[in-house]
Formats: sequence, structure tokens, C-alpha cells
Amino acid sequence: MKSQKRNDSITTEVNLKIIIVGDMAAGKTSIIKRYLYDEFDENTNATIVPDFKPKIMKINGVSYKIHFWDLPGQDRNTFVLGEFARDTQGIIYCCDVENEKSMKNLKKWEEALKLKEDLKDIIKIVVGNKCDLKGNENQYNDNSSDLRKMSNELECSNFFRTSALNGYNVKASIEYLINEIIKKIKIEDINAYNENYKLEKRNTIKIKKSKHKKTNKDKTKNCC
Repeated sequence: MKSQKRNDSITTEVNLKIIIVGDMAAGKTSIIKRYLYDEFDENTNATIVPDFKPKIMKINGVSYKIHFWDLPGQDRNTFVLGEFARDTQGIIYCCDVENEKSMKNLKKWEEALKLKEDLKDIIKIVVGNKCDLKGNENQYNDNSSDLRKMSNELECSNFFRTSALNGYNVKASIEYLINEIIKKIKIEDINAYNENYKLEKRNTIKIKKSKHKKTNKDKTKNCC
């Protein structure tokens, strides 16, 4: 959000952190790539170390910098996942709808996260990826009883069947998560920050301010 006070220009940026977890080959990296770049690479390598990708969005005049963390899906990495749950506002539990084990294993990833962090205030969704696979006659059925059951067991806000291959429901699922996170941020707190140059930290929302002093040269430039 930008606000002017005398000769100063104040820019407020809200930083959010979202992590995606699930078994290897469930399509976590492909989901993030489809959302951020609208692309799909069938030769995507397995994620072996945590990978970070940012995205900046402006919603209702506020700038949000969203940090997406793609976490490895190998069993040996479960013990480190809890560290990444810290300062997290959103979690995407990703499974392969054609792989029953990957869906059941979401409970394992949940428990790994709980070892280091209380998840009760974090917005969570379940994403059942690869619904485009041949032979799945209900490939675009969002009323999947299995996904609904898992979503309820993990106390998630919602669940989605997705296809990173063709983009089905990828944008809808992630933007649902982002909007649910933003609903918890009180806009009056951000306004107060712009007015007073400070803001009491609430939960793990980090608000960053940059201040630029206008010069005479700046004033001569035309607005574009």
C-alpha cells in the first residue's frame, strides 16, 4: 500500500509464507510452476532440497510478497519439515489422486510439521493432483469422498482436485488459500503502520516499510 505524508512516499509490503508438502512424485513442484509461470515440464526432477520461489501480488491496494517453499518428499526429510512450518501462514498438502498411499501419507507429513510448530492458526488445504490421468472417469469431480475425508482429518479449510498438466484448478486452489490467509490480516493495522511508521507484530505477519524522500527532480517528472 502506498500513502503520502508531506514529502514522503511510504510503501508497505506484507510478507507471507506458504509451504507445499507431500510424497515425492505427487506433483508439488509442477503445481507451483503451473501457478507461477503457467507452464508444465514433464521432465521435472524430484525436489531434494527445499526450494523457494516468490510472487508479488497487489490485492485491494496492498502489496503481498508470497514466499512459496517447495519441500522434498523423501522419507528421510520428514525430520526437517517442522523447521519450515515456523512463520508459515499457509500449507498445501499435495497428493496423487491415483496413488492411495500418497494420500494416506499426508498424515505423516502433518505429524512431521507438528513436531516443531502448532498448526492450529495456519490455513491449510488438500490438493489431489493428476486428476487428468486416463482411466479416471471422475477426473474432474470435486466431490471426491476420499479427498474430503482427508481434508477433514487434517482440519483443512478446503480440498481441490487439480491437474498441473493442464492447469485445472491450480490457480483456483492456491488463490483460495491466499485469500483465506489475507482475510486474517486486519487492514486497519496496515493503515496504522503507514500513519505511524510502526506496527506491532501480529502472529507471524511481517510488514516491511521502505521510505523514499522526494527531491525536486522527482517532482518535475510526469506521472505515467
